[in-house]
Amino acid sequence: MSSIDAGEVAWTGETSLSSRVRSRLATGEGAVLAGDPVPFHDAVVRPAEPEQVRAWLHDTAPRRAILPVGELQLASGVTLGLDAGGFNRHTFLCGEQEKKNKNT
Repeated sequence: MSSIDAGEVAWTGETSLSSRVRSRLATGEGAVLAGDPVPFHDAVVRPAEPEQVRAWLHDTAPRRAILPVGELQLASGVTLGLDAGGFNRHTFLCGEQEKKNKNT
């Protein structure tokens, strides 16, 4: 999130008033998850719980084969899958599976 001082607004008359104006900007991506819709100006923003992420991915996933390739970094235990329908005959995918050391 960033903010800037956008200036000062003043009104002079019988009574003088002034106020500083600050603009705030939040960037990124997100999705409104299922639940009671709340006007955004009253909404609380928080990271989704892993179970909510899992349910959202399930509900929005294409009804095709999914190639599991790992786990989401910020939603522990949630599988990251690639849509197999997005590959064509000119696609080459390679990688190495991480080996976990039993001693650590």
